Amino acid sequence: WNEVKPDVIFQGRSIHLFEDWLKGESKEEYRNEQNGITTYKNFKAAVVGENKSIPTEHPIVPRLYDDYALGETDVIQFETRLGCKFNCTFCNYDFRNIKNPKITAVDSLVKFFSEAHSHGITNFYSADDTINETDDKIDTIHQAVKELDFMPNIASFARQDVLYNKPDRIEKMSEAGLTSLFFGIETVNYEANKMIRKGSTPERIIETLKQIKSHNPNFFLFSGMIIGLTHENENSIRHFNDVMLADKLLDGIGYMPLRIME
Repeated sequence: WNEVKPDVIFQGRSIHLFEDWLKGESKEEYRNEQNGITTYKNFKAAVVGENKSIPTEHPIVPRLYDDYALGETDVIQFETRLGCKFNCTFCNYDFRNIKNPKITAVDSLVKFFSEAHSHGITNFYSADDTINETDDKIDTIHQAVKELDFMPNIASFARQDVLYNKPDRIEKMSEAGLTSLFFGIETVNYEANKMIRKGSTPERIIETLKQIKSHNPNFFLFSGMIIGLTHENENSIRHFNDVMLADKLLDGIGYMPLRIME
């Protein structure tokens, strides 16, 4: 095995990298300036997919064939776009701070949803890191759903702060079936919020949740919170937990400790 020295290494989200590389579509994505050659454990090899700031793969929208063992209880996931434009301090998502990622075509989503519905499936999961980071992502799903003869129920990660005073965005998400949303609010404490590059006030967070729920009470909203952020305190955590649950602004809250990883 010591004599096995590969010419090319594919790493990262490599499900389509090999196919694209064979077609010559990914060869410009080599890591460094030396003609795509880098030293790896004492031998030289071309590395494809090294640069995490440049998504080298199109969003994944599965093809569902007739012989797949699928039923109405299955939940199928898809992507509208690879990458997130935000660059939150705590986030470990590989493709964050991406400015011009590739986006899924409307007809691809129409075909995907239709194939799934032929198996009796109506529940879906959008694997995008942030489904509502830009208007065009919501518009793409909204347009695709308009061409369907059924209403999908789509769960996704989303940001609540970008929906403040944007009833048209909330309306389109509702019409597109994006009604099961996981928010990473992280903290309602203003000073702690600023530390993680969000900076929303408690009043604005609460008002945004009220706007979403008042527009469509069937929105299912869940949020993750981080325990241990600088400036956060137990009284603040307990107070806003009680406010959001008592007023039914959130249907559930999950708490995780702040973890510092190498």
